[in-house]
Amino acid sequence: YFLDFLIMVQTRSGEIKKFAVEIKPLAQTMPPKVPKRQTPRYLTEMATYAVNQAKWEAAESFCKTKGLEFIVLTEKELF
Repeated sequence: YFLDFLIMVQTRSGEIKKFAVEIKPLAQTMPPKVPKRQTPRYLTEMATYAVNQAKWEAAESFCKTKGLEFIVLTEKELF
């Protein structure tokens, strides 16, 4: 698993904050809506969501041990 960015920001007080950043479409950050009947598309979206949640949980745990803050950005935050 590779993160998209590692960003280091200096605050006004001079402190350096480090962020591990993952960029994903907004749709992949929320569970898919349950359709009236299960379709292959729904099952794929649900699998993608589950995989992303597991990755992000592991990434957040790893980042805490390294003094990083893990964040997920979507097009909502970027645009």
